[in-house]
Amino acid sequence: MESLNRAMQGFLGRRPYELWKHLDRQTNEYVVFMRIRDTPPIKRSIVIGEIVHNLRSALDHLAWQLVKANGEKPDRDTGFPIFSDDPFADNASKKTLERWEKLTRGMHADDIAILKEFQPYKRGDQGSPFFILNALSNRDKHREIHFTQNVARYTKVEFTDQRDCELEPLMDPYSGTFEDRTVVLHYRIISTGDNPHEYVEAECSFTIAFRYPETIAGLSVEETFILLGHGVHDITHVFGEQRFSQP
Repeated sequence: MESLNRAMQGFLGRRPYELWKHLDRQTNEYVVFMRIRDTPPIKRSIVIGEIVHNLRSALDHLAWQLVKANGEKPDRDTGFPIFSDDPFADNASKKTLERWEKLTRGMHADDIAILKEFQPYKRGDQGSPFFILNALSNRDKHREIHFTQNVARYTKVEFTDQRDCELEPLMDPYSGTFEDRTVVLHYRIISTGDNPHEYVEAECSFTIAFRYPETIAGLSVEETFILLGHGVHDITHVFGEQRFSQP
């Protein structure tokens, strides 16, 4: 993770994105837009896929240990369950319940109860690190390489040396995913004197975010992995305290 963060910060430090300014004297409109000079290397996405795989494997390894701790033998169906829909709900399909039972077969009832409390259907999909991890893992298994996209965290503008004019904003400062030539600032210059003049200083903060899957598109890679790391740590800590620390 640290090496990935250093690599991404190094990429951003090379100024792969820049802001271009254009003043249309006929319409008196001032536009600031993005120019993309470079894109995140594909190898970054490969590293991201490896981290996702390792985190998901850690959970499946935990599932195996839970079965063994209960004196049972894991099989090829044993795994860490991640469910967005409650498999025990009245409207749950038989197939969904069977999948849960296969994954947790051989686990102690108390351990299964803990697993239920960590499920996305209990905590809400978008707030669940396991929902995000599962979405990324499923995408990676289907050979998705281009995981990332460009994101503007914020855009701000400062007008200096302004005289004989007023500036009317035609849009809110842009933040979010962007492509080449995405407009981030747009103003109309209104003359109030004989010699209108203005100077625009624009600034934007960038990060690298997930492009796929669509359910988490736009989330910062760095912040997402911090969330996933905490999620995996929390559940392994719970079982470490309640299960594997027992004499």
